[in-house]
Order: sequence, then structure tokens, then C-alpha cells
Amino acid sequence: MIIILLILGLLLVFFGIYFFLKGLTDEITDQYIGNHEEIINKIKSI
Repeated sequence: MIIILLILGLLLVFFGIYFFLKGLTDEITDQYIGNHEEIINKIKSI
């Protein structure tokens, strides 16, 4: 029983870290792409 709880705990921690990092990278890429579009628009307007 204790072993099952330990495995479940590890899975929760793993998924927590995974989704946290995934959310972080998604946010960074969104900002990066957004900044890129702004720069491209500025170049076009010149």
C-alpha cells in the first residue's frame, strides 16, 4: 500500500513539473513570436 502511494506521489510530482515547464516554455515562445511580429511590422512600416 505504501509503495503504491509513493508511486502516485512521484507521478504527481513528475506531472506537476512537466506541466509547469510546458506552461513556462509556451509563455516564452508566445512572447518571442509576439515580439518577432512587432519587429517585422516595424520594419515593414519604415
